[in-house]
Amino acid sequence: TFHSKAGWATARVCLALGKRAVVFYPEYKGDWSIDTADGAFSGGPSQLRPQQRYAQWLGADLVPLQATAGYILEIRAKKLLAQMDDSYMLPVGLKMPESVDENAAETERTVHSNRTVMHNLGTVVISASSGTVASGVIRGLHSAQSTPRHSIVHLGYSGPIEGKKGLRSNMAQMSGFSMDHVEFV
Repeated sequence: TFHSKAGWATARVCLALGKRAVVFYPEYKGDWSIDTADGAFSGGPSQLRPQQRYAQWLGADLVPLQATAGYILEIRAKKLLAQMDDSYMLPVGLKMPESVDENAAETERTVHSNRTVMHNLGTVVISASSGTVASGVIRGLHSAQSTPRHSIVHLGYSGPIEGKKGLRSNMAQMSGFSMDHVEFV
């Protein structure tokens, strides 16, 4: 995605393990400029975002994909990666129980090490894309018995109402807690 730093992290791990990292990223029309003299396009790789430059610096092969909906980018990336020998694609959004568990454990440790502040929380705003991190934070707050009066999950983008309903359902399943107290904006 536009904002993801997963490629940067993956490149670092692959470097340490001596493996090849291939990082797919969306390329937008705005990443290119038009030369007014001849109407030719220029730009592209020089317009990489910092996290993409870091991944490249760590040895990752960068593969631009024409920007579109995330699920379409995922399908395109899977097709390209399937053509490469001995490849594996990390789950988009790391929607895995282990990710939620680690985010919950870290939240719980943070609450316990900052009891005075964390037990007097009013409103918590959590930015969510796939909901993995937010699910772990909500589970960790519940486990540490530091449930804020209002939790607000910000989608990070203006998605359709169906997207909000789907995210609410997925987060309830991942966190193990009802999302009835969570306002999705």
